[in-house]
Amino acid sequence: MLVLHFGFYTFISPVKTLYFIKCHTFRNSISIVTSVVDTMKEFKKDDSVEWNTPQGKTSGKVIKKVTKPVKVGNYTAKASTAEPKYEVKTTKSHKVAVHKADSLKKSGDV
Repeated sequence: MLVLHFGFYTFISPVKTLYFIKCHTFRNSISIVTSVVDTMKEFKKDDSVEWNTPQGKTSGKVIKKVTKPVKVGNYTAKASTAEPKYEVKTTKSHKVAVHKADSLKKSGDV
């Protein structure tokens, strides 16, 4: 679990969800406002996914979850355990790429 404190703001983040807590002070009383935001999508190996490219939508399968920097071609994907990325293989050209979870979407049948 990750807990970050910024003045009156506290961020508590287990693996999949970020809890945003803001403390208000008014006339010697404290009220706490909490909201829950789903921050990460999770994919497993062999999940069918699609993503947007300048040429249009592309589809493929997840090869693995990447949690440390990895080089793919001339590009180094800066992944970490806090911000994992996914290595995917395209259906048509069988090329390998690395994408953020936010850019991927599960597809029906690829």
